[in-house]
Amino acid sequence: MKLGWVASLREIVPAGTVVDNYSIGGSASLYGSYVATRYKVAKSYDFAFLEFAINDQAILEIQQLTESYIAGSLAALLRHFAERAARCVPIVVIMPIRDAVSHQRRDATYNITRKLCERYGVHYIDLYKPLRSILQNQALDISGWFSDPMHMSISAQAALAKVARKALDAPLRHLKPSRQLLSDAPYCFAIPEVDLVFPSATKRIVGTSLIQHEVWSIGPGEYGHIRNAPWICGIVHWG
Repeated sequence: MKLGWVASLREIVPAGTVVDNYSIGGSASLYGSYVATRYKVAKSYDFAFLEFAINDQAILEIQQLTESYIAGSLAALLRHFAERAARCVPIVVIMPIRDAVSHQRRDATYNITRKLCERYGVHYIDLYKPLRSILQNQALDISGWFSDPMHMSISAQAALAKVARKALDAPLRHLKPSRQLLSDAPYCFAIPEVDLVFPSATKRIVGTSLIQHEVWSIGPGEYGHIRNAPWICGIVHWG
């Protein structure tokens, strides 16, 4: 997103600071684990802003998945930053969406995200609850905060960039997630799709209105193999 908050953040960080944007529209936390593996984010960067809530909520509704599946996806992404070799501090950004803020619904992934951050000691920027409180208590028109049902307006994203910039100045450099994540959270790593070999599996489509993925599942007692290849194009996750 050329006019998104990351673009605004680039303009206000100190000179020489590298800000990379690996996001893709319509993707959810499982894609985040792909990025974390593909670009070695946890081992190569100082900070990583992780946008939670928007697309995970859409997947929860469209695909009728369970909240435990969503919680596992979020925790699996955070797990990368709790590994011993990780140097990167994750900062979770809980993004609001217009319908959820206006109608006080669709907040299951918000609640999951906030509880996970608090449980495992992950710093987070909550844009959802304050905006909803303003709407409830002051009955203000918040339409100007959004450019469409899913995205904040340019001016609102510029304001978010300032909040994110301030977070980088906070004493967060050594605030890694609790290592309890390593025992609680499922593994979720990106691997070459051609290296997945399993004799039997069930295929289904998981995604939103913007992006979809084929997901192959193997049941209890079944097995599969992972081989090696020089490129990455798939995701494997398990409990």
